[in-house]
Amino acid sequence: AAYIQTASTSIAGGDSGELVAEGCTLGTSHPPGYPLYTIIVYVVASFGKKFATDYSPAYLVNISSCVFGSVASGLISLSVFHFNDEAIFCGHNEIQNKSRKESNQGLRSALQKFSRCSSAISSGLMCSFSPLMWQYNISAEVFALHNLFVASIVYALTQFCVRPDPVPTSAAGALLCGLALTNQHTSVLLVLPISVWVVFKTSMVFKPKLLMKTTISFIAGLSPYTVLPLFALKYPHAGSWGNMTTFSGFFHHLLRRDYGTLQLYSGKNVGSEGVLERTLRWMNDLLNEQLCHPLLGGFLLIGIASVMNPKIQGTLKKKNSKPKNGIKTNYINHAAEAKLLIEAQRMIIVSLFFYLVVFHGLSNLPLSNPLFYGIHQRFWMHPNILSFVMIGVGMHRFVVYSSKLSSLLGKLIALAILCLPLFAHKQNYSISDQSDTMHFRNYALSILDTLPMNSLFIINYDQQWTSIRYMQECEGVRPDITSVNLSMMSYLWWESKRFLYDKIVFPGTHYTRGNTIPWINGGFTFSEFINA
Repeated sequence: AAYIQTASTSIAGGDSGELVAEGCTLGTSHPPGYPLYTIIVYVVASFGKKFATDYSPAYLVNISSCVFGSVASGLISLSVFHFNDEAIFCGHNEIQNKSRKESNQGLRSALQKFSRCSSAISSGLMCSFSPLMWQYNISAEVFALHNLFVASIVYALTQFCVRPDPVPTSAAGALLCGLALTNQHTSVLLVLPISVWVVFKTSMVFKPKLLMKTTISFIAGLSPYTVLPLFALKYPHAGSWGNMTTFSGFFHHLLRRDYGTLQLYSGKNVGSEGVLERTLRWMNDLLNEQLCHPLLGGFLLIGIASVMNPKIQGTLKKKNSKPKNGIKTNYINHAAEAKLLIEAQRMIIVSLFFYLVVFHGLSNLPLSNPLFYGIHQRFWMHPNILSFVMIGVGMHRFVVYSSKLSSLLGKLIALAILCLPLFAHKQNYSISDQSDTMHFRNYALSILDTLPMNSLFIINYDQQWTSIRYMQECEGVRPDITSVNLSMMSYLWWESKRFLYDKIVFPGTHYTRGNTIPWINGGFTFSEFINA
């Protein structure tokens, strides 16, 4: 409800205009193409044309992002609930003899049950109400869907631990991993460590049937990429990126070679920040901007420290010892699940640090530039989700430890934890409210309304391009105007797009500077383009 109340009724800046425009027309977005998101936008926009004509396509796509973000919040809470499993804290004897010990130990007591629920609910909602998550979970961007996939993979990891049959959970997890990679390439920084652990735990390489089913599921998840060349062949239109009609053009786009493969930025990054400084910037943003108060970062430390504590593994070994007095098999199975859950939590921590090191090692955007900092910051939602999962674990551990000192103290802390999302909501509502944000729509209209009939409009500014493209392609405003993106004309693949502009004469293959090798090889300058 909070997301829907604060969602913009139109495009909200960034890449949203372009992404919705390409979805409306089944075109190709900027690298790597985002095929799954394009399909989702097309379905949502088509639904709106038939059943919700009072709302703009952008607003309906914004609402879909609200749904993705809300489901992600629920999956974070469910994951934390599973990670705080009672068998992690109490041995077989405590579980079997709960009537004698539940007043002081084990998660069977009312306080411990309440703590398990409150920490799960609080961590999920606090993540959703953090400013960065809130901003992108209510706008037409790929990040809301990415957040959903990250949360889904973490939840699938918990199901792998608690379900006895690894085949359906491994296959479902592989499908999720494949789909995640069709939406955001940074998903690989979660997919890779988790997949390696699952393969190791299941001995998948020695089980051909399991390996085959999992591999097929993963390939099926990647299948949306096949629609990029199909859409380009069936629905070619001006304004789309890349040349999807050839294998080389398809892989060029898939590998983001226009920006630089495994990079965010194709410009000069001399003197750009290193891994350590970028990681410290992330930590500062998490503690001072995304959490209600920096001291709440202590829960993250508690969560990580308690999970990495070797004493927990020692407790689990006791659970796997010889059953006494005919302890039932289900208690032993519960202990085995708890052991897997501890290992899974450790994999979450490994994945968090793996992301921070690898992403910050590859990211080359200079953070001293406020615009580039904002672009870079969007990719911190991924590690933030993993951090909030561990914060939820730390919350529960803190209540458990506190209740050993005083039952009343534990109750008060658990209740305070449950109230934290209310504070986060109140603190961040005003800065996250985009319900009356029409700036980019009005900006595009103010430009289009002033242009003469049948104009050629040359654009070299992202926000002009994305907002105007959305208004023309999705809302049908000023279709008589031909809009051309000057920066897109500079790529070699532009030669394959020239036939889509039948009213324009291009004096060469692509736009470039004069007296250069590309110019000699067939490129054209801006003055040559105007003269033609």
